[in-house]
Amino acid sequence: MASARIADDHHNHATESTHGVSEAHHSNKTGKDTRHRNRVKFHVTPVSEEEHELNNRVPSRPTPELKFDEDEGDTLSNHNSITALLSSKFRDIQKRLKQYGIESPRFRKRLVSRWESLNYDVCENVLYLKDQEKYKSKKWVTLRWLSKWLVMFFIGIGTALLAAAIHFVVEKLAHFKFDLIKHYFDDCAKNNCLYQPALMWMGINLVITIAGAALVTFLQPMAAGSGIPYIKSYLNGVKIPGLLTFRAFVAKTVGVVLSILGGLACGKEGPMAHSGSIIAAGLGRGRINFCNGKTVSFYSAFRNDHEIRDFVAGGAASGVSSAFGAPIGGTLFSLEEAASFWNQDLTWRVFFSSMVACFATNFLISAINGDPTKLTDPGLIRFNAFKFDLKFDLIEIPVFIFMAVIGKILLSHILYKK
Repeated sequence: MASARIADDHHNHATESTHGVSEAHHSNKTGKDTRHRNRVKFHVTPVSEEEHELNNRVPSRPTPELKFDEDEGDTLSNHNSITALLSSKFRDIQKRLKQYGIESPRFRKRLVSRWESLNYDVCENVLYLKDQEKYKSKKWVTLRWLSKWLVMFFIGIGTALLAAAIHFVVEKLAHFKFDLIKHYFDDCAKNNCLYQPALMWMGINLVITIAGAALVTFLQPMAAGSGIPYIKSYLNGVKIPGLLTFRAFVAKTVGVVLSILGGLACGKEGPMAHSGSIIAAGLGRGRINFCNGKTVSFYSAFRNDHEIRDFVAGGAASGVSSAFGAPIGGTLFSLEEAASFWNQDLTWRVFFSSMVACFATNFLISAINGDPTKLTDPGLIRFNAFKFDLKFDLIEIPVFIFMAVIGKILLSHILYKK
């Protein structure tokens, strides 16, 4: 019995071993089949060097253009709500601002390429210091001081001559235009053809206005507008190309005359500040650059940006003074509104130039009206003239100037003692 039980256990153990080996063999075979089924086959295709370079070439990125869609996405049919529409528009605008806004390098490059700052720093070197030694003597310092006052005097005279010339031309041409139209109105009032002088009036104004606009558009675009914002920018250190050139002077003066004659809502007062600044810049440099490239030079004592800036401040004040007949107003305009660089000496020189411009304008316009000693037209804008027959003798004017000089000397002496 014991031997038979041992034989049965041995048989059972052998059977279990056989089943385990067969199961292990089956699982191993199944794993091999699974790995064989999951294996991926790759096919390598030979590529030539030309095709390889063509496929690896990076396409050049075109410059994005600023295009605004007019009708696309403006309706609620393409969006679920107003919020979605506004948010999509806002994202589009924000994207374009990043590309073309102030913070983009493209905008900064375009800005730097057009606008520069004035150079107020002195380039100190051995040659410059050696050249400046001869200007440190008392003679040269006094001559330079007197030259600045003399230039300011001629700035006032030049601005007054320009104001009187503009006033004369505008008055004469305006009277001629209205006399011509009045003649046709009188004739057509009898013949029932009033539309003809009306069309003539509109045609004359249209032609004159187009001529003035063409001057500004093709000759010098910097002459557009009154010019006061540009002069403020210049006096604050911004160098604007073409602002103080002879072309700008021609376009500004002739354009003002044509604009007034064309019936536009503008006057002679605003552009006088720009015109006076151009005169001041030309007299300060002592050089005039004409349109054909020719240059006429008189002297070269004040050709740095610092001196020209001070003269331009005087020219702007003279223009305002000759336009409104207000020397103190012109000085305060340059002091408070326009310039950022100021000193006490410049205040007196600018005020002197404004007084000269106001008095010379008054004298010249009074002379144009037939009585130079009447002096009732201190500026281009006149609200009303004196009803009384007030006029001065020529001998009285030097007496008034002498009294003013004596009063200034006595006041300076009293203040100096205190």
